Amino acid sequence: MNLTARTQQQICTRWKKDYPITTQPNFKNNGTQCDPGSITQGSINDAIRRLSLYRYLVGLPPTVEDPALSKINQSCAILQANNDGPGGGVNPHRPPKTWKCYTPTGAQGSGASNISWGVSNPAETIAQYMSDARVPSLGHRLWCISPGMGKTGIGLAKGTGRYRVASCLYTFARTSGPAVDYVAYPPPGWVPIQAMGSRHKVLDWSFNSSKYRVSSLKQVTLTRKSDNDVQTLTPRVISRYGQASGLSFRPRFPKAGEIYTVKMGSVFSYTVKFFDCR
Repeated sequence: MNLTARTQQQICTRWKKDYPITTQPNFKNNGTQCDPGSITQGSINDAIRRLSLYRYLVGLPPTVEDPALSKINQSCAILQANNDGPGGGVNPHRPPKTWKCYTPTGAQGSGASNISWGVSNPAETIAQYMSDARVPSLGHRLWCISPGMGKTGIGLAKGTGRYRVASCLYTFARTSGPAVDYVAYPPPGWVPIQAMGSRHKVLDWSFNSSKYRVSSLKQVTLTRKSDNDVQTLTPRVISRYGQASGLSFRPRFPKAGEIYTVKMGSVFSYTVKFFDCR
């Protein structure tokens, strides 16, 4: 896909169509604490649509729901919702058998998923994953925009843990994705400033590439077109998480109307053009 050939109107129309939340999850179970329960199909569809929107922005095909994976991730969600999440020396992706509501299925989902706590709608967790604030690896974002993430499953549940609600997005169901030279966020071309977040701000930009060696991209410069302001940044190497090797860097937060040329070392450059999609 030629990202720079897409118009503002095309991208904004897609954003306005696919980003909104239309349905609340309305978690229900049989009244017992550890019953995985269920959420509305509409709320799952909202999350899949939003996830596919972010994938569209970076030039990747959509992902689809696998109901079997969603069932696994309801068990993941009820397990995570009834415990205290990250911290305390416990890795929530490897929940101990002593956790409330532990099941092998819940543990399976926990080990194969992005996990969110305290966010009550699965679609909103997608924006949280794309922001990945306070997560230096950006692993949640990278799974969401991994070329091979062709299908997923989504669960959300309420419980008695510290955050009261948890959600799981299955990321390990690998499919054969398209061959791409790189995946950048924000991507080249027109980008709605809304895609940089409001509540969940995208502070770190990312660039993963199967074509360019990380060692050749040791310095990043952003040049703002309006005044030739130059930001020189030292990027951080980030792990793959379903991607090729990559880098992250944190420029000043952009504004609508600003255009930046991003130069990756001496081997590659691209232009990002932010606009207001209201």
